[in-house]
Amino acid sequence: MSNLMEAYIASLMTDVELNRKTKKKSSFEERLELLAKLEEEIDTSQLPSALKEPFDRFFDNMSRIRRLKTRLKQLQKEEQQLADYLARNPKGRNKPN
Repeated sequence: MSNLMEAYIASLMTDVELNRKTKKKSSFEERLELLAKLEEEIDTSQLPSALKEPFDRFFDNMSRIRRLKTRLKQLQKEEQQLADYLARNPKGRNKPN
């Protein structure tokens, strides 16, 4: 099998995998949005520290999840661009910037 054909197959497999992951994300994203709304509705400043700390930790984790999700999307986009590049240039010459 030629290198071009292998690169094309790898690109197709990546597309199928991304589509499958995208379908799984929809319910996860819905839950994240619901929890973000919950964060807006809860005022932890009036709570005693014993109750405030778990809420604050939870909302910090939610922020971290959102940041990591954004970073994951960036990396997936970059991976797709590199896979497309390799499909067009199977020997890896003229590397992208």
